[in-house]
Amino acid sequence: MAHTFNHVGMTVADIATSARFYALFGFTPEEPEAVVCDDQWIKTMSGYPDADLRIAWLELDGITLELLQYESPVGGDTTPLGTKDAGSAHVAVGLDDVEAEYARLSAAGVKFRSEPITVPDGPFEGVKAVYAIDPDGNTVELIQMPAES
Repeated sequence: MAHTFNHVGMTVADIATSARFYALFGFTPEEPEAVVCDDQWIKTMSGYPDADLRIAWLELDGITLELLQYESPVGGDTTPLGTKDAGSAHVAVGLDDVEAEYARLSAAGVKFRSEPITVPDGPFEGVKAVYAIDPDGNTVELIQMPAES
């Protein structure tokens, strides 16, 4: 049985806002506009008999990020899970220069949980990383692997 990685899906409050946010990280749309989906198959698969949603697919480095905005039923609690909470997830983007991207994205209004850090020792020694926060409170990790000696 063959297995391949297909995509990561995230439910968002406003698909246009989220698409613009992820474009800052280099994600590009696979389709020119979000697709409206209110077909029976999505109602069955999602478990919501009245499901009506918009879907946008963004791509970076051959990986697809699927953004879903439920127009019906409208979501309830929009308090994002913290990175410490089971059920939370994050998207990681590899970079050549985390500090330069941190500066560029900060100037563009992106919020971060901290300034970039460099791991001082252990199995991740030399890795530079920082967590950004998307419009829905989801985490986007910017990560720079150490230069090979």
